[in-house]
Amino acid sequence: MVLGYVSMFACNCDTTVSADTPLRSLVKPGEAGIPWKHRCPRGGVRLRAKVLIVEDDPLILDIMRLYLEKAGHDVHVRDDGPQGLEAARRLVPDVVVLDIMLPGLSGLELLSQLRSTSTVPVLIVTARDRTPDKVHGLRLGADDYLVKPFDPEELVARVDALLRRSGRLARPVATRGDLVVDPVEYRAAYRGQDLGLSPREVEMLHILVSAPNRTFTRQQLLDLVWGPAQTVDERAVDTAVTRLRRKLEQTVPSGEGLRVETVWGVGYKFAVDP
Repeated sequence: MVLGYVSMFACNCDTTVSADTPLRSLVKPGEAGIPWKHRCPRGGVRLRAKVLIVEDDPLILDIMRLYLEKAGHDVHVRDDGPQGLEAARRLVPDVVVLDIMLPGLSGLELLSQLRSTSTVPVLIVTARDRTPDKVHGLRLGADDYLVKPFDPEELVARVDALLRRSGRLARPVATRGDLVVDPVEYRAAYRGQDLGLSPREVEMLHILVSAPNRTFTRQQLLDLVWGPAQTVDERAVDTAVTRLRRKLEQTVPSGEGLRVETVWGVGYKFAVDP
């Protein structure tokens, strides 16, 4: 299976990863065995949460691990159901990323057994995209559902959203120029002047500022800000963005190049001029 992810990204240390980049080539001389958090400052230099991935496709597993480690997480992997269940109970992870089609024990069976003893957030990642499959997984106790093929950046955002909602993630302040967004204190300020944002507006701005120039669809913003279980119309995103823009424009000079832009037919992004 080929993942439908962004063609490439560049981290702060100028390491470029693309769909054709061999994973082994990313290990520089002398770095074998050194966690990604020590090789690349993208996402910080400290581990943020313990993530367990249970996935039997080695390519997808490697890419999941790569992106989550580069986001600063302590990642553990298992490639079958019984090992995944044992690891979930022994390691006590902060979040579990779970495939459904697993050898030995299906992801749904694993989830059902895990829920008898644990409330750990679970993100199901699977090729099953029918609504009944999603509903069944959520009713068994999954907290979110991501369909393959997927963008690995969205995987990281959804994992962070689950950690944030569960209170298990130490959330970094997002900064861009003189704009500071603190998701813990629910405060955003420009040059020390408070923008007067609501908690939901702070959440949205933090997501956008943390991934400058990346486009988020309305559905992605709904899932990340309101939560996947909420029955909210996509127009709620448009209304929230309108309020957010108005408050930004009242404080941030137009010449600063910090703005929320509409990507017509898709969604929104936080545009940063080079």
